[in-house]
Amino acid sequence: MTRAFLFILLIVVIVCSGCLFNQSAYAGMQVVPGAPEGFEQMDRPRPSAVTLLYGGDVLGVFAVHLTPGQIAFDKPQDIIAAIPAVLTPAKLAALLAQPLPAHSELVCGEKRREGCGLLTPENIGVIFDENRLQAELFINTSELKSGIDAAQRYLPLPERQWASVDAINGAVNGTNAAAPNYAVTNEAIMSFGEAKLGTQTTASNQGLRFDTAAASVERQGWDATGGLFRSRAMQLLSDRDIAGVSLATSMHTVLDQNKNEGNDILLYLPRRSFVSIFREGRLYSSRAYEAGNQHIDTSDLPDGAYEITLRIQEPDGDTREERRFFVKAPQLPPPDLPTYYVQAGMIRKPAGTDATLPQLTSDPIIRAGTIRRLTDDFGVALGALGVKDRAAFEPGLFWVGPGLQVNTALLASSRAARAAETYAVTHTDDEWRKLLSPDAYEVLRHEGTEPPESSPLDHEFSAGRYDCAGCDQHLFLSDTKFDSGTGWPSFWAPIKNAVATRTDSSLFMQRTEVHCARCGGHLGHVFDDGPKPTGLRYCMNGVALTFHKAGANT
Repeated sequence: MTRAFLFILLIVVIVCSGCLFNQSAYAGMQVVPGAPEGFEQMDRPRPSAVTLLYGGDVLGVFAVHLTPGQIAFDKPQDIIAAIPAVLTPAKLAALLAQPLPAHSELVCGEKRREGCGLLTPENIGVIFDENRLQAELFINTSELKSGIDAAQRYLPLPERQWASVDAINGAVNGTNAAAPNYAVTNEAIMSFGEAKLGTQTTASNQGLRFDTAAASVERQGWDATGGLFRSRAMQLLSDRDIAGVSLATSMHTVLDQNKNEGNDILLYLPRRSFVSIFREGRLYSSRAYEAGNQHIDTSDLPDGAYEITLRIQEPDGDTREERRFFVKAPQLPPPDLPTYYVQAGMIRKPAGTDATLPQLTSDPIIRAGTIRRLTDDFGVALGALGVKDRAAFEPGLFWVGPGLQVNTALLASSRAARAAETYAVTHTDDEWRKLLSPDAYEVLRHEGTEPPESSPLDHEFSAGRYDCAGCDQHLFLSDTKFDSGTGWPSFWAPIKNAVATRTDSSLFMQRTEVHCARCGGHLGHVFDDGPKPTGLRYCMNGVALTFHKAGANT
């Protein structure tokens, strides 16, 4: 027992002495990088050839020069030429020609560890496996193109040959007590290459009418049209039938129009991967993408604003997920394809007032505007409109959020100058203000409009007469009054010479304004959808009228 203890103690003393000797020896040593004296050739670049991969694909075998911990490519320009979507090929080729860190510590062995096989260089870099003479190339996302070339974004031009299509649809309704209403519409398109001629004709109770007849050419996102067509509507101002010309951007020639209605989902993939899109746990699409900056196909996703999950599966089985906020709103164009339009022409008379062939008014019209998506969920619209001697400007905003969509717009317009008119009864504006009630003053002297269903005269059907509230001019007899269901007192004819009319474009739509022939007070408007025998509807503001029952001393 004593001998064994002494033997163990002797071994401990010997080991400790050796440690003390080594520490004292190392204290005087200096570590110098590089090969030791006599082995300088080990630091010299030695030629070799390596198999180079990018995005999981083999680019080829390339000549290199190797030094400890570094690799330099002999013909980097050939490598860059084989990689698509590089922004600065000369810059990256120059970097590849210089010795690059080999990053051998990132090589994945038989037992994969977290972070192996992935590199995010400042510009360009490699992971070099010296045992297999294989290198994988990685490029920073900032050095890769992320946009879509025009040649890839639009449909190819069609062949220059004739084609045509025709569609007929119709509707009919009515009751036993009244004649049925009907309308049959025929739409026809004839095209030659990217040029086409489209017509729409309607046969109805009002007769035969050519609704549209326009020639157009569409090419790579632009549409030029001329003829009879419907103008573009703004948020607060309706569209109009015009005869004229139009130049506007168009989504009809854009590839995968449904995909472009959503915000762009750009995903960097270091190698070819399988990407699946989930929303609330439901799979919507799944497909393979090449390495690099890739635009993910979102055409299968529904409209709205919500969070999606991108599940990326690489060839070696590694899987990762990314969450993105996605907005799909048809009224917002893609971020890089803003909408522009300009249209000019002459306004067509409303249906029911013109003949089969178009009848034009004397009112010129011009519209112009743009719609832009500023962020994924926010956009802005600007529109301008001019009709005859009036102009309007309409800015608007769009916002789409989870379960909510907001559209706002403001309308600013100029007031057209009116030609001087003389009437039998005249007063200054201050005198009118004192003579009339506030509501009557606003309607009669400033062409205001009372709210519908606000006047008791709308439901007054006693025998009698309706006079002007401003000058007592006899205007309408109760025999011509009818219930129009509009919420305003309505008549199918005035007393002869009691009223006068003028063209009204105050809301940038052509209407016929009605005013008192004696004092010029505004009464309302007349429309062509009234009952027989005139077919007219004099839609009057009740506050502009006074009613006198038959038999009263008036």
